[in-house]
Amino acid sequence: MSDYKTLSEYDLLNLLRLGDSIAHTEIYERYYYLMFVFAYKKLRDEDLAKDVVQELFVNLWEKKENIAALNNFTAYLFTIIRNRIFDFTAHQNVK
Repeated sequence: MSDYKTLSEYDLLNLLRLGDSIAHTEIYERYYYLMFVFAYKKLRDEDLAKDVVQELFVNLWEKKENIAALNNFTAYLFTIIRNRIFDFTAHQNVK
């Protein structure tokens, strides 16, 4: 697994598309904290932020075949988290 730490984002995404679970784990380890901090700053709820980020990575695995070549994977992840937070807030306002 140490070889995966040296892989580029592009290479990891290609491996992920092929169903490589170790590549998914490496992506998770690289981006979890960054996504968690972003979600927590917006939601101000640690458990909810963890849930949103966990859902992000579960969905990333489930839809791995559909991930297109991305120029900026980090921006892609931030966009997904932001949209999930918008969805959650809208749902809370409806309640």
